[in-house]
Amino acid sequence: MNNRSNRLTRYLHWLMALILLLAMLLGFYMTYTESYQLYALHKSLAVIIALLFIFRLYWRQRSPWPSIAKDSDHERLVSGAHKLLLGLVALMLLSGISYSGFAGYGVALFGLEIIPSQYDPEGNAVPFHSELSVMGQQIHHYTGFVFSALVVCHIGAALKHHIVDKDNTLNRMLGKS
Repeated sequence: MNNRSNRLTRYLHWLMALILLLAMLLGFYMTYTESYQLYALHKSLAVIIALLFIFRLYWRQRSPWPSIAKDSDHERLVSGAHKLLLGLVALMLLSGISYSGFAGYGVALFGLEIIPSQYDPEGNAVPFHSELSVMGQQIHHYTGFVFSALVVCHIGAALKHHIVDKDNTLNRMLGKS
């Protein structure tokens, strides 16, 4: 992998990490404080994540990560963890779209409507499909906790590589090697 592709891989990683962290924190905050005015921002961040996610999948096929594994078991663990992170991001995106879209709330990118909303004359959302919306909500809710736990493990693994193993993994992701 050349330096330029390495740089783009790092930028994609950190940009997605930052936006995902912001969307996660916003998601937990708005849910537990019933701050409904933040849902539009949360959904706009999700649209950006979806676009970056699609590009990242393309880029990962074109420019795979170099192996950091010590052996084949470690390689399977690292590969599995990365695939699980990507799979959970996809599940969060799809379940969030299902939840909001089928509930009649729609999805927009900073006001640009992507999935239309549907409201009655009193201003209440009219669901397109209530059952799919409820299923999407439940999946989105529980996957958020699983994804958050895996992100903590991912950060912990990076710190373990840096502090315990004293290898170059974290420095490489920070662009210092």
